[in-house]
Amino acid sequence: MLDTYQLPIYEFRIGHLLIAVLLGVLAAFILILFALIKKGVTAVFARISNPLVSGTIGGALVGLISFALPLTATSGSSQLAAELELSATLGTAFLIAVLIAKMLAVALSQASGFLGGVVFPIIFIGGTAGVLVNNLFPGIPIALSVGALLAAVPGAFLGAPISLILIAAGTVGLGAAALVPICIAVVISYLTLAVVRNYVVRQRNLNMQAD
Repeated sequence: MLDTYQLPIYEFRIGHLLIAVLLGVLAAFILILFALIKKGVTAVFARISNPLVSGTIGGALVGLISFALPLTATSGSSQLAAELELSATLGTAFLIAVLIAKMLAVALSQASGFLGGVVFPIIFIGGTAGVLVNNLFPGIPIALSVGALLAAVPGAFLGAPISLILIAAGTVGLGAAALVPICIAVVISYLTLAVVRNYVVRQRNLNMQAD
């Protein structure tokens, strides 16, 4: 995976530390959005008792999504490379559509019984979010936004922050200077998600006690 994605040379700035914090919070909320989409899709498919029917419907929907937005197809490795190559020409609305469609496609695949992991799709989601951030805020270097979110989104989701930091640094070919903001983004994402989870569990327990 080393040097899979080519990004411009990154030059560290002190202000990037604050940006890394914000990117970490954003990564956590991207994961929350994905969790909500997955929960909704799972609830719908739970009503379908026949696995052949659910598999047919899920496969058809994933196929339609891939046909409409080819960047959402397969694991996302080559698609992310294409996104980075064409990042200057991709519009904000298009990137948002790809981001949400990929989350929906992964949720549909899992809910309808298809086999496959989520590691590479989650890396794609993080990388796409990084391209989107650079599109919205060109002042944020794309190497920083993509590198940080490519690590922070799956890092918090999988509970393996150190592994994802190393993967992000290796795949996008960033130097040692980029490791500091990437580490900050991953840690902030992990902590933010932990806080939200604890809050949800606490509220659920309070509601159960009230009942």
